[in-house]
Amino acid sequence: MKLFVYGTLKKNKMRGHVLEGQAFIGCVETSSDYKLFDVGGYPAMKECSSGDGSCIKGELYETTEFFVTDVLDEIEGHPHLFERKEILLKTNEYVTSYIYTKSVSGFKECSPFWE
Repeated sequence: MKLFVYGTLKKNKMRGHVLEGQAFIGCVETSSDYKLFDVGGYPAMKECSSGDGSCIKGELYETTEFFVTDVLDEIEGHPHLFERKEILLKTNEYVTSYIYTKSVSGFKECSPFWE
């Protein structure tokens, strides 16, 4: 299973150690169908339906479905805080990532990447 991460799970970030042992494929970008928001301590990616999104920069990993469903779903609060979904990369490939389920009203947009 290919997994796109864009925030605290990236290398050298607070939870980057969680993906140690998973196969790092490389740095990639989403299609322009998403926006990234700083919701206080971590980023939140949202889908855009109005066509005004950005290409979000992140990292792509090869991992197992078991790792995602048993480890990352708990960390990401799936399905209540983040929902695990298929997203589209700039290369027209669909991969798994986590989309924020709460409102981002009042939060600052930080597209195309979170630091």
